[in-house]
Amino acid sequence: MFFFANDEPIPTVNNSVQTTFATSRQLPTYLIGIVVFNNDDFVRETLYLPGDIRLNIWARKQFANDALDVLNMTEKIFEGLLDIFRDVDETALPSKIDMFIIPEYPYDAIPHYGLPIFREKDVLFKFASASERDLQRVALLIAKNLAEFWFGNFVTFAWWDELWLQEGLADYIKYRAVNQAFPEWNILQQFITEELINVLVSDGYPSSHPIYKPITNPYEIEEYFDEIESSKTAAILRMVEEEVGFGKIEQALTAYLNAHPWGVAEINKFYEFLETVDKWPAKDFFDRWVTQSNYPLLNIKLVIKVNQSRALNSYSSIFAGDLLYPSAYDFIWYIPLTCSFGRSENDNSPLEKDFYIDQKEFSEMVPNSGSEKYTWVHCDRKFAGYYATDYTVENWENLGRALKAENREFLPEDRANIIHNLFVNGFTERTSYVQVVDVLSYLTREKDYLPWKTVHKHISDLVGILDYKEPFLQVSSFFTSMLRKIEADIDLWSPSGNHIEELLKDTILSLACRIQDSYCLKKTTELWQGVIPSLLSGTFDPIRLPPYVREIVFNYHIQNTYNVNEWDLILREYENIEDLAERRRLLESLSFTRLPWLLAKLLEEQQQAKLEKIDLFDTVRMMSENPVGREITWDYYRINFRPLVEEFGEDDARLGQMLLDITKTFENEFLFYELLELVFFTETGATANARFRALEVVSTNNIWLLDKEKEIIEAFGDGRRKFNPNKNKYLENKTSQTFVAKARDEIKSLLTKTSKDNKISNMIKKIF
Repeated sequence: MFFFANDEPIPTVNNSVQTTFATSRQLPTYLIGIVVFNNDDFVRETLYLPGDIRLNIWARKQFANDALDVLNMTEKIFEGLLDIFRDVDETALPSKIDMFIIPEYPYDAIPHYGLPIFREKDVLFKFASASERDLQRVALLIAKNLAEFWFGNFVTFAWWDELWLQEGLADYIKYRAVNQAFPEWNILQQFITEELINVLVSDGYPSSHPIYKPITNPYEIEEYFDEIESSKTAAILRMVEEEVGFGKIEQALTAYLNAHPWGVAEINKFYEFLETVDKWPAKDFFDRWVTQSNYPLLNIKLVIKVNQSRALNSYSSIFAGDLLYPSAYDFIWYIPLTCSFGRSENDNSPLEKDFYIDQKEFSEMVPNSGSEKYTWVHCDRKFAGYYATDYTVENWENLGRALKAENREFLPEDRANIIHNLFVNGFTERTSYVQVVDVLSYLTREKDYLPWKTVHKHISDLVGILDYKEPFLQVSSFFTSMLRKIEADIDLWSPSGNHIEELLKDTILSLACRIQDSYCLKKTTELWQGVIPSLLSGTFDPIRLPPYVREIVFNYHIQNTYNVNEWDLILREYENIEDLAERRRLLESLSFTRLPWLLAKLLEEQQQAKLEKIDLFDTVRMMSENPVGREITWDYYRINFRPLVEEFGEDDARLGQMLLDITKTFENEFLFYELLELVFFTETGATANARFRALEVVSTNNIWLLDKEKEIIEAFGDGRRKFNPNKNKYLENKTSQTFVAKARDEIKSLLTKTSKDNKISNMIKKIF
């Protein structure tokens, strides 16, 4: 045995070991961690940080070289954090930190005091074969958990309902730390595509909870660890930063931490040190964002006139949602809004003006510039806000013209913002897909990463529902013709050595193959032929192909081949390879096959523990993204639900996330009613919120497809040339209403049949 202490163990007589421990700080019990291991199995790498802090990284001996790469990355990130917290009490960090990397763990990482624990597959990588996306993912994970040495360890929260501040601050600060360590990554801007857009989509459902919510039992603690309390909080802090500057936030955080050294945080102290956000007291500002669910939708007219309402992804939800989390502020937020007003599509010096919205209806006259009238307005400069925007049809058209004219006034962040809001509005009745297609036609001129990553996110979500549906062909054809023009201008298959450029190439290629672009698919098979000999001989070297290309080649060749031997080759390589990042990629490739018996085999071997290195949750998630694997994983989940609960425990929130992963693309009544039966007649545990969200997502997908299918076909097909965007003829007679009425009746019937009084039935009873 080996015990971590401030001093090395001292051998004594009788083969015993004496270990002297230093006196610990006063710590909450949840921060205490103990690792017991065989010292012969692990290797330790050490470096010294500023302040003579000893940092040890422990990993299994076969991963010694990988641990060195992680150590080098960690050193740079720690230096960034030490700079950010340079004026915080120097006792915040222990004199020795043991960063432990272990094979199995329920979470990707936990920042125990002086003993942060990371799961091998989430943090170890071989630098030579790691993709730029791998490096970025690992750096952000390390930075977040190390930031919690200050937010959580040095200063902790009084009760679990205040966890949001710790998680949100760490999530916000990690981008600053990584930016200091790797400034060439432009990671601050990537917050938009890494977190902001994802949480805006998730937070747009009526069932979404406020950042702050009471915690009354252990199940609710497990459920609280989600993107609302971390990513949403970080997004709100980012919005505040845009108004007051990072320097002001840094000062407030420093004062807040120094006011509670080794104690319990008082959130109001942070508000006091921040003082104000624009014209509003900081506490009043944050209360409206922290205690209300969802976020505002701003309907903006050129005058300027702004109407503020609750933004919801579903325009015809079975679940109204208002009664789940009532608002003390009637869903009115304090909103700092920066808008640009342009006189023409080529106007490169538009008027920029700030507005402060704190009521449902706001208007202010914006005088014209001389004799020229403003023809367009765009709000949410640099995509800094946490809200949705919608404009008149005429304004959307003029924004589209400005993008097609390559107006450089629109930063990459602004273009990502326009694209995101178009897709979100198109998913509802606010905007037709004709409008979406009209603006997106500018993409043949787009060369920046953020807009394309935004397109990739929304198109992936859209075609995930449309797989094997008629509209898929129209959507695929539209983007295929566009991507061919991009491919002619950029060599997408060769690495450039530039972080952002490789992320761009990865994103465009992934999108092209996802929509089944024939050129992309043929290229993957062509490159695959150069890999087969090394796989057959057992001499495969991952660096034969650039990392981002290798992933696309393996995934999409396996998707489009019926050669079982090739799938078995990858399975064999997966079983033998020691490169953990490469192993994850190979597992994803195995899950891409369209041969159902191979997917069933993969899941069966996982179930029987024949493949010890497979992670069940990753396997199910990856297979669920395959339209063939979706039903296989669904049957697996339903049949094995009780054994899964027995193995992992009913308090394991990962079982709820597994349900969301499986059902996120369900789009028909049959699957909805199967889900309804599972929700009502199995134990809830820590999956109540996930179950309710799954019902809401599946019903919304079905409603969207019933009402929007014909519109999508016309918009992305030739019909877009004659379709009138001012009148959405399909939504005048919503075909989904029959499904909505039937579903509500079935839910009411199930409520009378079940005698269980659990959280999910109580949530539904509030609405029905």
